[in-house]
Amino acid sequence: MLISSTFTGLMPMVHAASNLVTVTSTNTPDGKTQIQVTNSPSSTFGISSLTLQIKNGNFKSFTLGSGWIGKKTSPTTISFFASNPISPGNSTVLTISTDQSTPDLVWSAFDLNNNQLGTGEIGAPVISQNPTIEYKSDHKIQTNHRRPP
Repeated sequence: MLISSTFTGLMPMVHAASNLVTVTSTNTPDGKTQIQVTNSPSSTFGISSLTLQIKNGNFKSFTLGSGWIGKKTSPTTISFFASNPISPGNSTVLTISTDQSTPDLVWSAFDLNNNQLGTGEIGAPVISQNPTIEYKSDHKIQTNHRRPP
């Protein structure tokens, strides 16, 4: 019992870095996707770059806010860099255009020293128990695990 208690006490340290960055997507009526990148208020690092990779599709274009530059490194990958990193508690919005109406994107966020602050997937379809498809809009995987009656 003592070993189990000690092991459980160490578990939160493993998960501490997973909530530093939140990335969400919103599809607009004109076929574009807005990506909001938020730095946690509890973070001690600024977000200075973000990489987006599209699954099963290609990027067409992107629009950035002031202080950001972007580079399409392949048809499926774009890297964004900030001249002023996103400070803790703040966010920014980037707009992308792809060949998909609801793109499935993998993201990674980094600080000035290229340390990864977070990674995740947005826009991936999550299949529920009924025949409809729900689209997930944040990086946390949300599934329903029910046992049959």
